[in-house]
Amino acid sequence: MSRRKELLSTLSDISQILTFILTVSSIYILKIKLSRYMFNLFMYILLISILFLFCIYVIRLSMKKHKLSSYLNLMLNNLTKTQVPGILGLTVGDILKDEVFVDLPWKFLNKKEIRHDSLVLVIIDGMTMKNKSYLVLSNPGQGKSILLKKIFSKVKDQYKKNREFIPLFIEIRKISSFFEKHNNGKSFKTLLWKYLTEEEIPKFPLSYKEFENRINKGKIIFILDGLDEAPPSLLTSLNKDIEALGHCPLLISCRKNEYQLYVKNSELDQITEKIEILPMDYEKIETFVSNYIKYLYNLPEKNTMDKKINEPAGIISDFMDMLKNDKAILELAKYPLLLSMTIHLYLSEPQRLKHWNIYQLYFHYVTNIIAYETNKKQKHAKLDIDTKQKILTDLAGFLFKQNRTYFTIDELKEITNRFGVDVSLKDVKYNICNHSLIRSQGEHEYSFIHTSFQDYYTAKYIVKVLEYEKIKEGTEILKIHISSDIERFLKYMLKSLQKNAIEKVALSLKTIYNKIDLESINNNPKTKREISEIIMGKQQTAHYLAILIPYLSEDIKEDIENFLIGKLRTETNKFITRGIRVGLFRHANRKDILKEYLRLLEKDWEEREVNCGYYLMYYGDQVRSYIDLGKKDCENTVRNIIRHFLSINHKAGWPLDLITFRQCILQNEERRRLVISKGYLLEALYAIQKNLLEYMDDELTYNQLVKFINFLISLKDELEPETLSKIEDIKREIEKWRSKNGQVY
Repeated sequence: MSRRKELLSTLSDISQILTFILTVSSIYILKIKLSRYMFNLFMYILLISILFLFCIYVIRLSMKKHKLSSYLNLMLNNLTKTQVPGILGLTVGDILKDEVFVDLPWKFLNKKEIRHDSLVLVIIDGMTMKNKSYLVLSNPGQGKSILLKKIFSKVKDQYKKNREFIPLFIEIRKISSFFEKHNNGKSFKTLLWKYLTEEEIPKFPLSYKEFENRINKGKIIFILDGLDEAPPSLLTSLNKDIEALGHCPLLISCRKNEYQLYVKNSELDQITEKIEILPMDYEKIETFVSNYIKYLYNLPEKNTMDKKINEPAGIISDFMDMLKNDKAILELAKYPLLLSMTIHLYLSEPQRLKHWNIYQLYFHYVTNIIAYETNKKQKHAKLDIDTKQKILTDLAGFLFKQNRTYFTIDELKEITNRFGVDVSLKDVKYNICNHSLIRSQGEHEYSFIHTSFQDYYTAKYIVKVLEYEKIKEGTEILKIHISSDIERFLKYMLKSLQKNAIEKVALSLKTIYNKIDLESINNNPKTKREISEIIMGKQQTAHYLAILIPYLSEDIKEDIENFLIGKLRTETNKFITRGIRVGLFRHANRKDILKEYLRLLEKDWEEREVNCGYYLMYYGDQVRSYIDLGKKDCENTVRNIIRHFLSINHKAGWPLDLITFRQCILQNEERRRLVISKGYLLEALYAIQKNLLEYMDDELTYNQLVKFINFLISLKDELEPETLSKIEDIKREIEKWRSKNGQVY
C-alpha cells in the first residue's frame, strides 16, 4: 500500500509539472506565431497531457473505491468473528449464513397485520430504493443486532457491485464513552467521523470533506445498533443534528421499553418508520432449532461444549417434543437468544431442563458456560468459578450505579481485588475478559456480550446488597429506576431465596423505606431530582416488600403487612399509595384494600388521574409523568390490558384493569375513537367473553364488568353492529352468571 501511495504521489507531481508547462505554452502561443509543425506538436502534447491527467483521476478514484471496499470487508469481518450469545462455539458469521439465519415475524408498530416476508429485503428495498429510515424495536434477545448485521452484509455486497450506498455499522455501546469524553459542542456528524478515523479498527478511509460530501448526496446508510444503550448526551446530540445527516437512510435498533421512555416523539421518532420484531410461533421455533442443530452437526470442530452431535433429526424431534410438553420453556423459546441458550443447555445436559422461568434459564446457562471455560483453562486459571460469578455480579452493580454498559480493564481489576485475589492485568484479561460472557468493544474497553446478561447480574447484585443488609447502598440503588428488564430477573431471584434470606431482605427493605421517609422529612427535598429520587425509592421499596409477603413466615408477614398499611394511611403521595395498594391486593390477597381503592377511583379524580397515568407510563404511552396528561396515545396500554384479560395469571388484577379501561380509555373521547376504529374494543370484548366470564369468581370483577358493559351500552350510537352484538352476548352471559351466583345486575 505504501508503494502505491508513493507512485500516486509521483504521478501527481508529474501532472502538476505538465499543467505548468501547458499553461506557459498557452501564453507563449498567444504571443508568437508558431509554424504548423510546432503547432501540431503542441496539440499532440496537450492531448497526451489531458489523457495522462484523466488516467491519474481514474487511478485515484479506483484506489478510493478499493480502500472503501477493503474497509467494509474488514468491518464485516470484525462483526462476524465475534462469539454469538447463546450457543458456545458459534460466531455471528455462522448465524448470518443463509442456511442458519431465520426470518422472524414482524409488523409495523401500531398496526395489527403480522408479516412473515423477509424483513431484511423489505428494509434494504426501503432504504436503497425509497430513501426510507427505520427504527427496529423489540424486547431483549429478539434478534435486533443479528438482523442489522445481516442487512449490513447484504448492502456491503451491493456496494461491491454498484458502488452506490456505503453502509456504516456503528455499535452505540462502543461509541458511548468516546462521545462522553469528546462531546464539547461538536456535532454528531463530526464526532462520528472523528471516532471512525481515530478509534475504530479498521480506520475509516475518507477525509471529513469526502465524508460530508457523501452525506450531502445521501449515499451513506447509517446502521446504529443499540440506541437503548446511548447515554443522554449522545441521544441529545443525535436528535439535535439529525438534519445534518442529510438525506441518508438510517437503520436503528432499540429496546421497545427504552423507545417509549426516551425516543418517542423525538426528532428520530418523526423521521423513521417503526418496525416491531415479534416472538416466534411454533413453526418458526422449529425452523430455528432445525437450522441450528443441522449446522452444528455439519461443523464437527464447532460442536457445542466439544461434544459431537449424532443423528440431528432425532435430536430436533426430541427437543421439539420437550417444548410441547413444557409450556414454561416453550414461552421462553419464542425469543431467539433464549431459544439459543435452551438449545445449548439441552445439548449439554438435557435432563435438567424442566419448567424453568427466565431466571433459572440464565442461572443454568451462565453457570454452565463459566464452569466449562474455567475447566478448559484450568492450567492458567487464577480465578475459580465462584469468584468469577462474584466479580461479574459486582461489575454489573458498578455499571448500574454508573448508568453505563462499558468498563475498562483497570476498573475490572479494582473490582477483582475486592475479593482478596492478587492478579495482574494480564490475568484479569485472560480469566474474565477473554470469556464468552464478555466482549471487547475497542482497544481498552469491554462490555457484557449482551445487555440481558448485565441485567441478570445487576439483579443478582441488588439481591446481594439487600440480603447482606447494606442499608446505605441499598437506599442509593432503590432511588435509581430499576427497569423492567432487570425486574424480570429480580422478582424470581427474590422468590427463590431461602426463607431466612427472604426475611433478611424484607427487613432491609423495611429499614430502607424508613430511611428514605426520614430523609424526605429532615432534608426537605427541593429540586426535581431530589423529589423524584424520594418518590422512586419509596415506590420501588414498597413494591418489592409486597412481592415478598407470600414467602415470609406468619409473624414477619403480619409485621410487613401492618407496616405497609401504616404507610398507606400516612403517605400523601398518591403514586406511592397506589403502589402499596396494588402490592397488597396482588401479593397479600387483601381484597378489602382493592375494594377500597376501586371506590376511591370512582369518586376521587386525582386518584383516577394517577392510576391512568401509571398504566400509560408503565406501558410506554406516556413519558416521565405518573399523572394522566390526556394525550391520545394509549395503544400499548390497551394491548396489555387485553393480554391481562386473556391470562388467568392476571386474574387478581381484572377489576383494576376493567375500571382503568373504562375510565382511562373509553371516557377519553380521542382514545375511545382510536380503540373503536382500530378494533381494540372488539378484541377486548372477545377476551372478556373467552376468559373473564369463564374464570370470574368474585364480586369485585363482576361489579366492574357490569359497569364496563353498561358504559358501552351508553355508547351504542358510536359502535359497529358486530361490537353491539358482542356486548349483548356478554350481557346475557353476565345475567346467567348472576343467576347462578346470586349477584344483583
